[in-house]
Amino acid sequence: MTMTDWRHMSPEHLDGRAFAATTRHGATLRGTLGMTARTVLKDLDGLAVILYMTPDHAMHLNEQLFAGITIGGKR
Repeated sequence: MTMTDWRHMSPEHLDGRAFAATTRHGATLRGTLGMTARTVLKDLDGLAVILYMTPDHAMHLNEQLFAGITIGGKR
């Protein structure tokens, strides 16, 4: 899945998908996205908000923590 694909997907569609996010310091967090609110996706371990949806219905990466993300299929 390319970077542009997930930006236009709904949180419901991203819920349960595998991800690998690179932190701003170069570490990688791997896990599964879980919807915790209608507009927020965290990793299932609850370590961090990974993606969030803005009022214009676009998904955004939490750039305070992450520099990039790759999203895979459902787990």
